[in-house]
Amino acid sequence: MLPSIVLCFVNNKLANLDGYTGHVYDIDIFLVAGSYTLRDFQVVKTGGKVPVLNTVAKKEEKKGFFKSLFEGKKKK
Repeated sequence: MLPSIVLCFVNNKLANLDGYTGHVYDIDIFLVAGSYTLRDFQVVKTGGKVPVLNTVAKKEEKKGFFKSLFEGKKKK
């Protein structure tokens, strides 16, 4: 249930970016490990005359993300 809620939230944010649009097809959340994985996502720059594909990825993993949230720091 949580991944579905997060997926809707992320896709809503991507759809409402100024000059960009995007879509994430699947999110896996690993609470114990404090990580998440985005699967099959893309970001397209739409601000110009011709849409430009900015990012396409089959898989993007972020680890240690939740720990940094609880400490009040954003990990890059």
